[in-house]
Amino acid sequence: MNSKVLNIVFQRALITIFFIVIFGPSLKMIFEDRTFISVAEKRSLAELPSFPENFSQIQGFFPKVDTYLSDHFGFREWMVSRYQVEVGKRFKDASSVTEVLKGLDNWYFFTGNEMLKDFTGRDLKNSDDLKRWIDSFREKKKWLEERGIRYLFLVPPNKISVYSEFVGEQWVKNRGMSKLAQIKSSLTAADSSSFLDLTPALLKENHLDILYYKSDTHWTSYGAFLAYQAIADTIESMFPGVRFKRDFAMTPTITRRCEVKNSNCGDLTGMLLDYESFEESYREFLPFPRCAQKQPLTYELSNLTKSHNQSYFQTSCQHGQLKAVVFRDSFFGDLEPYFSENFKEVIYLWKGYDQNNIKELLSTFEPDIIIEEQVERVLYWNLY
Repeated sequence: MNSKVLNIVFQRALITIFFIVIFGPSLKMIFEDRTFISVAEKRSLAELPSFPENFSQIQGFFPKVDTYLSDHFGFREWMVSRYQVEVGKRFKDASSVTEVLKGLDNWYFFTGNEMLKDFTGRDLKNSDDLKRWIDSFREKKKWLEERGIRYLFLVPPNKISVYSEFVGEQWVKNRGMSKLAQIKSSLTAADSSSFLDLTPALLKENHLDILYYKSDTHWTSYGAFLAYQAIADTIESMFPGVRFKRDFAMTPTITRRCEVKNSNCGDLTGMLLDYESFEESYREFLPFPRCAQKQPLTYELSNLTKSHNQSYFQTSCQHGQLKAVVFRDSFFGDLEPYFSENFKEVIYLWKGYDQNNIKELLSTFEPDIIIEEQVERVLYWNLY
């Protein structure tokens, strides 16, 4: 190919790229599905104004059109997201701030892990990923049942799933199917016996008591207790004759004032550089004589990467009938004291489900049930 032909190819390629850059955003804006919320910016987008009906409306019409075009410019959402990612790489504080959404009445919501996309139904998985998740769930259940072990998968809901009314009208109006709902719609009756979505148990009482902290991603002690009751009901149905303790007493309502200078509230306000002071209320469980005491993990297991004392431990109670292994995250922290009271022995592993760990345990520990707890926002993580 001679230089003249190369020059023509280069010029045509350059012209093509030029037209793509110039007209691509406009074509995307014209043909893409319209949305009126921005996940990246956590705000409502401008709506196209009605055509002016009289002369007095003309003056305000064109500024509104300009705002609409600016908000819906093609690839805007992607460019804002990329900007936030690049800033987050260089400035840690900026990265954490972009993962917090202030809702109504000083309710703060975590938005990492694509939670707003999930809330608005824009993060559903394709049929292959969904099948892989269901197949993995069934394979674990089958493998354990072949060894006489029951399996229970627990899903603590995102705070936004329980207190969606405080996230803002624009988000509620655009709420869609979540990944959790997508999974549940694909489960059979046999699957559902080992799958426990804790959302319904919390929604029953979300207007009667405070179940999540305004300032934190996690549930309060009472929210954890409602989850504990639902778990107890499920395990009792698996093991006829087993009865869980439920007579735990709670404090009267406690109120604390959240202020930047004190750093005395939850993880979400701790991620913010500044916010207006506010009060939040909650209740805690009163101390009780514990049968089950935490002990260092005495079993040799592979792939334990965090601090041994905090992330991996065991409990035992002579009054218990069952033995369990719990793969967990931070949401199980408030459940553990009450959960442990009902078991002869429990091994707690702050990590994802690990079948190798179970195989390692079977020679010296015979669990009756394996529990895998995974908060709603990280569903599907075990596939990647």
